Amino acid sequence: EGDGFIAKAARKMGAGLGKSVPGLMKAVSVIGTAALFMVGGELLVHGIPGGEHFVSQAVANLPLLQGVAEHALLAVAGLAASFVSYPVMERLEAPLGKLAEKISQGYDTVKEKIRKAFTRAPANDNEPAAAAPEASANALKDASAKAALNEAAALKPEAPAAQPAAPAPQKQAKIAP
Repeated sequence: EGDGFIAKAARKMGAGLGKSVPGLMKAVSVIGTAALFMVGGELLVHGIPGGEHFVSQAVANLPLLQGVAEHALLAVAGLAASFVSYPVMERLEAPLGKLAEKISQGYDTVKEKIRKAFTRAPANDNEPAAAAPEASANALKDASAKAALNEAAALKPEAPAAQPAAPAPQKQAKIAP
């Protein structure tokens, strides 16, 4: 607010930032993608015996641009590897999806077993087992759900009837000679 120099400068700077952000985000996405290809190419070349030596020898005749040329060559290697691996990953997509589905089903089975393990068992054969309270998104806001959860947490298994303890053996006093 205001008509002072600082207020006007702040508004102009804010407007300039607002206009420049879309271009900045586009530049970051392009630079980030290139960096990912370069890192991928570097990892790939590093894993090939003699690969790093080959790349450094390939650009050895460019002393002023050797670092830039080396990174560009690594980016090209990463880009080539991604083009080669894309069809392979497309073929693996369906089997990996099925595997993820089986893992999810296994997780649901384990979750159900855990829920059953924490369900209160009946005190006798005539009393049905109490089901564990189901949690919902608003369960903690609902007073009845809070009460049910507190009740389930307070349940303790019935203790077996106490049996009288056997008397402890008496120690005999030592008599000094």
